[in-house]
Amino acid sequence: MKTGTAIVIGVATLTVIGIGAYALSKKVVGTPTPTVSSLQLSGPTSATVNTPVTYTVVAYDQNQNPVPNISVTLTDLTTGSTSQATTDTTGTASFSVTFPSAGNYTLQASC
Repeated sequence: MKTGTAIVIGVATLTVIGIGAYALSKKVVGTPTPTVSSLQLSGPTSATVNTPVTYTVVAYDQNQNPVPNISVTLTDLTTGSTSQATTDTTGTASFSVTFPSAGNYTLQASC
């Protein structure tokens, strides 16, 4: 399984394209929470339909220090479903995602 990482300000976007093919990209949207200057979205770039995969988001401040206790939202822009998690002491929030069918999906992490 391939993995990828995107580091951006405010929002990271993962676009899932084709049958079992996923492309990790980045997109800047809006203004991040004042203490967070970037988000790092990591996870597999390929997955199997109806099999859970884990994506992680790490929140960083302007000095690249992890930011704990930040609420992070992972949104599937294709289906409209959302999940929320709070970053731990390492600034990391984890999400389990199951793709219901082959197709194009876009995941977006924001805080």
